[in-house]
Amino acid sequence: MHAIEPMSIELFVFNEDIGPLYHELIELQQRLCNPASFDCLSRWINYYTVALTSIFKKFSLVDHTVSASCDIYFQTPTQQFFLAVDKPAQ
Repeated sequence: MHAIEPMSIELFVFNEDIGPLYHELIELQQRLCNPASFDCLSRWINYYTVALTSIFKKFSLVDHTVSASCDIYFQTPTQQFFLAVDKPAQ
């Protein structure tokens, strides 16, 4: 185990060929937002849920080992949230 740096995202997939998603992942990393920059915590969570759902859906189309469903763990200095995201509608 290792500590995750503040304002970072860690994404785990078995297939390391992230070429089809490279630019989208870079954009997400560049647009990381502090929860305090949103008017409520649910908007901050939704901001990432929308982006990550899109990434997993696209990756599942090019790699059969990746599910369009995903689990997301959010952590602030004082709270933590776990969200299971079902496969999005086609």
